[in-house]
Amino acid sequence: LAPPQGQMSARLAVHVAGKEVLSFNETGDKPFAKQRDAASTFRVPVNFKLGMGPIGFSVEAAAVGEAGTAMVAAVRQAATDVKLTPTVKSRLEIAAKADFKIAGASVKSNVVIADGKMNIEGGAQMALRGGQLQPERKLSGDSMLEMLSGQAQIEAYILQPAFAFPPFKKKKFTFNLWDWKGMKIAGRLFE
Repeated sequence: LAPPQGQMSARLAVHVAGKEVLSFNETGDKPFAKQRDAASTFRVPVNFKLGMGPIGFSVEAAAVGEAGTAMVAAVRQAATDVKLTPTVKSRLEIAAKADFKIAGASVKSNVVIADGKMNIEGGAQMALRGGQLQPERKLSGDSMLEMLSGQAQIEAYILQPAFAFPPFKKKKFTFNLWDWKGMKIAGRLFE
């Protein structure tokens, strides 16, 4: 809020995974500029059961990463400028446990859930046109986003009795959870 006279104010709140990571609330009658960076880590797990051959597994998949924003705000009488740069980096973590002593499991995972960066710039000011004050606004946004790319695989084994030395042989199972090239998007969002 930047009136031609009187108090000016700027407010912004950023929440990531339900947590407030940035709170900005400034008021004054003189021009001011503020710059802040904030980031928060997050981990959102999901548990499920999975069967592969004769083996039962408990699997935990979790979205882990960091999200935040960088902000610059400048306020002066009858004019404001703002620049926001929200970012997110998130990966998929998977862990599996076999329910039997004679079986085992391992997980290979390299999945990008979302890696993104957005750049939003805007401003408003009063300009003199034809002898009258009129508002001028500008707003633009660019983004780069990579989503859901990579591979995730569970490899399991069970030891079976055999007439050999050692007296067990390994039977292996592979289960593909995810295998996709994903999406990559970059460009101007709005202007």
